[in-house]
Amino acid sequence: YDKRPSNTSRQVNFWINRRENEIAQAVRDYAPERAVRLWQELAERLIAQVKVKAYEEAAVYLRKAAKVMKKQGKETEWNEYISSLRLEHKRKTRCVEILNSLDGRPILKKRKH
Repeated sequence: YDKRPSNTSRQVNFWINRRENEIAQAVRDYAPERAVRLWQELAERLIAQVKVKAYEEAAVYLRKAAKVMKKQGKETEWNEYISSLRLEHKRKTRCVEILNSLDGRPILKKRKH
């Protein structure tokens, strides 16, 4: 896995993403930090696509990472990571809404009339 080529076609990237998820799933119990990093990298690449569907897919991987980090007692680190993603992507409104949903925040803020 670590020796894979970095510049690949879109279709190959789909399979690499799928493979990375499988690898993260396989190592999450004995190498949880590695699994979390794989899921974070996957999510960050998806967010970079600037597509709502990609944000939703990224949330799936971020939930997996959150579960492992919380199980390890690293909830503070998780919250800092999500906050940094929110800040980095603050102009991507839908992305931030989806990131907010990861920690139970309402997806849409209520508007005052």
